[in-house]
Amino acid sequence: MVTNITAYNVVSRNGRMYDPVNGSTAAFTLVKSPLKGTANTITTSLDQYQAGRKGLVKVTADRVQTESGRLKKFLVTAAEEIKVQDWENGQDPLRSARK
Repeated sequence: MVTNITAYNVVSRNGRMYDPVNGSTAAFTLVKSPLKGTANTITTSLDQYQAGRKGLVKVTADRVQTESGRLKKFLVTAAEEIKVQDWENGQDPLRSARK
């Protein structure tokens, strides 16, 4: 999913990210052995978002749900910058300004 990171604790590996399906933020935990560079991408997204930019990155995660199907949190296994060929109108979705 393409999202931005809105909060992240490096020590606990827990945070919050925007869930585009529900239109709100959702909890996440970074797994113990994520794809190389994932933690850096998460902190870069947070930094860019806090600086007033979009901070959008591509996140791969598994949903953890209740028995009734309500989302509890995401387990993030990878996060990476969106590839140049996938940018819209030549705009970097990580570093372009929010409107």
